[in-house]
Amino acid sequence: MNYNDFKSGLYISFHLTYLQSILFIRFCQGKTEEATFVRAIILKADAERILSRVHNPITVKILSLQAKGYAQWEIAEELNITENAVSLRIHKFRIKYLGVGNNVRA
Repeated sequence: MNYNDFKSGLYISFHLTYLQSILFIRFCQGKTEEATFVRAIILKADAERILSRVHNPITVKILSLQAKGYAQWEIAEELNITENAVSLRIHKFRIKYLGVGNNVRA
Protein backbone atom coordinates (compact mmCIF):
# COMPACT_ATOMS: atom_id res chain seq x y z
CA MET A 1 0.00 0.00 0.00
CA ASN A 2 1.41 3.38 -0.93
CA TYR A 3 0.61 6.70 0.74
CA ASN A 4 -1.99 7.70 -1.84
CA ASP A 5 -3.83 4.41 -1.32
CA PHE A 6 -3.67 5.00 2.44
CA LYS A 7 -5.10 8.53 2.04
CA SER A 8 -7.83 7.21 -0.29
CA GLY A 9 -8.76 4.54 2.24
CA LEU A 10 -9.03 7.07 5.05
CA TYR A 11 -10.96 9.43 2.80
CA ILE A 12 -13.41 6.64 2.07
CA SER A 13 -13.62 5.87 5.76
CA PHE A 14 -14.57 9.46 6.58
CA HIS A 15 -16.68 10.37 3.55
CA LEU A 16 -18.39 7.38 1.99
CA THR A 17 -21.48 6.64 3.97
CA TYR A 18 -23.72 5.41 1.20
CA LEU A 19 -22.59 3.31 -1.72
CA GLN A 20 -25.02 5.08 -4.01
CA SER A 21 -23.71 8.52 -3.05
CA ILE A 22 -22.43 10.95 -5.67
CA LEU A 23 -18.97 10.60 -4.14
CA PHE A 24 -18.94 6.83 -4.57
CA ILE A 25 -20.25 7.10 -8.13
CA ARG A 26 -17.39 9.52 -8.96
CA PHE A 27 -14.92 7.11 -7.35
CA CYS A 28 -16.25 4.39 -9.69
CA GLN A 29 -15.84 6.32 -12.93
CA GLY A 30 -14.39 4.21 -15.70
CA LYS A 31 -14.52 0.98 -13.71
CA THR A 32 -17.10 -1.64 -13.00
CA GLU A 33 -19.04 -0.78 -9.88
CA GLU A 34 -18.46 -4.17 -8.26
CA ALA A 35 -14.68 -4.07 -8.72
CA THR A 36 -14.54 -0.50 -7.46
CA PHE A 37 -16.69 -1.35 -4.46
CA VAL A 38 -14.34 -4.19 -3.51
CA ARG A 39 -11.28 -1.97 -3.98
CA ALA A 40 -12.87 0.80 -1.90
CA ILE A 41 -13.65 -1.59 0.96
CA ILE A 42 -10.12 -3.03 0.84
CA LEU A 43 -8.55 0.43 0.86
CA LYS A 44 -10.77 1.49 3.76
CA ALA A 45 -9.98 -1.63 5.80
CA ASP A 46 -6.24 -1.43 5.11
CA ALA A 47 -6.07 2.26 5.98
CA GLU A 48 -7.99 1.75 9.23
CA ARG A 49 -5.77 -1.22 10.14
CA ILE A 50 -2.61 0.81 9.59
CA LEU A 51 -4.01 3.82 11.44
CA SER A 52 -4.90 1.63 14.42
CA ARG A 53 -1.21 0.68 14.76
CA VAL A 54 -0.11 4.31 15.11
CA HIS A 55 0.46 5.00 18.80
CA ASN A 56 1.02 8.76 18.61
CA PRO A 57 -2.33 10.58 18.98
CA ILE A 58 -1.05 13.74 17.26
CA THR A 59 0.00 11.75 14.19
CA VAL A 60 -3.41 10.03 14.13
CA LYS A 61 -5.13 13.42 14.34
CA ILE A 62 -2.92 14.81 11.55
CA LEU A 63 -3.68 11.88 9.25
CA SER A 64 -7.39 12.04 10.06
CA LEU A 65 -7.59 15.77 9.36
CA GLN A 66 -5.68 15.31 6.12
CA ALA A 67 -8.10 12.58 5.08
CA LYS A 68 -10.98 14.95 5.82
CA GLY A 69 -9.51 17.41 3.31
CA TYR A 70 -7.62 19.85 5.52
CA ALA A 71 -4.48 21.44 4.08
CA GLN A 72 -1.25 21.11 6.05
CA TRP A 73 -1.35 24.73 7.17
CA GLU A 74 -4.92 24.24 8.43
CA ILE A 75 -3.86 21.14 10.36
CA ALA A 76 -0.95 23.05 11.89
CA GLU A 77 -3.27 25.84 12.96
CA GLU A 78 -5.88 23.42 14.34
CA LEU A 79 -3.30 21.51 16.42
CA ASN A 80 -1.26 24.60 17.34
CA ILE A 81 1.96 23.21 15.83
CA THR A 82 4.10 24.35 12.91
CA GLU A 83 3.47 23.33 9.34
CA ASN A 84 6.95 21.78 9.31
CA ALA A 85 5.96 19.60 12.28
CA VAL A 86 2.95 18.38 10.31
CA SER A 87 5.13 17.57 7.29
CA LEU A 88 7.70 15.82 9.46
CA ARG A 89 5.08 13.61 11.18
CA ILE A 90 3.58 12.64 7.82
CA HIS A 91 7.06 11.87 6.48
CA LYS A 92 7.94 9.72 9.51
CA PHE A 93 4.58 7.92 9.24
CA ARG A 94 5.23 7.13 5.59
CA ILE A 95 8.65 5.67 6.38
CA LYS A 96 7.61 3.69 9.47
CA TYR A 97 4.22 2.31 8.42
CA LEU A 98 4.26 2.32 4.61
CA GLY A 99 7.95 1.70 3.94
CA VAL A 100 8.28 4.82 1.81
CA GLY A 101 11.86 5.99 1.71
CA ASN A 102 13.32 2.65 2.77
CA ASN A 103 15.67 1.02 0.31
CA VAL A 104 14.69 -2.47 1.43
CA ARG A 105 12.97 -4.47 -1.30
CA ALA A 106 10.60 -7.34 -0.58
